[in-house]
Amino acid sequence: MTLTETPFCNFGEKAKNFNLLSTKKKNVSLNDIKGKNGTLIMFICNHCPYVKAVIKDIVEDTKHLENLGIKAAAIMSNDVKNYPEDSFENMKVSLNDIKGENGTLIMFICNHCPYVKAVIKDIVKDVKHLETLGIKSAAIMSNDVKNYQEDSFENMISFSRLHAFTFHYLIDDTQEIAKEYGAVCTPDFFGYNKNLELQYRGRIRELKNLKPVRKGDTDLHIAMKQIAESGIGPKNQIPSMGCNIKWFK
Repeated sequence: MTLTETPFCNFGEKAKNFNLLSTKKKNVSLNDIKGKNGTLIMFICNHCPYVKAVIKDIVEDTKHLENLGIKAAAIMSNDVKNYPEDSFENMKVSLNDIKGENGTLIMFICNHCPYVKAVIKDIVKDVKHLETLGIKSAAIMSNDVKNYQEDSFENMISFSRLHAFTFHYLIDDTQEIAKEYGAVCTPDFFGYNKNLELQYRGRIRELKNLKPVRKGDTDLHIAMKQIAESGIGPKNQIPSMGCNIKWFK
């Protein structure tokens, strides 16, 4: 992250037109958001601490400005492949896109599962540290969203932002990926070495009454660190446990 100041502008210059996809999944142009008495264009993103520091002010100001006939729009221009936390995930991601130099972690999770919620902070923390070891990660949601609307694509976006994901959170809307991997529950972890050979299929850490037993590094972190260094996972692995994947009926 580099602190950058905005340059001096040519005041009076005409606004540049655009036609961009919105978080509501429709294209929006400059004319669509032009206000009667003025228009405000903001360039922001999800992960920047400077944006986070003033986001409440931005929301409050835009609401008040609308009463004055001024409409507003925010644009996100970051490279979402390198900054997935800035994506609202209207893109396809392949295994090669997230393959790490020393290993790859694939996690099957969802938004509503209490077992996922119990360890989501550990997941986010581990993923950040594992990336420094050359291990990249991605999370996949395979539940039936028709019958479990809390796991909808829109709620996936909210869940990933709420917990500041730094990894791709992907929807498996056909459930074919979960079946190919043999995933059965959330969370379910698949740890691969640099050759994409499965080396870990265990838990993240011990849970007691849905509360993490936090004593040192997680089982997942220890295992993936070993895989990054040796290419081989631990011999003793304790299976992950959680809610079953909600298969189509």
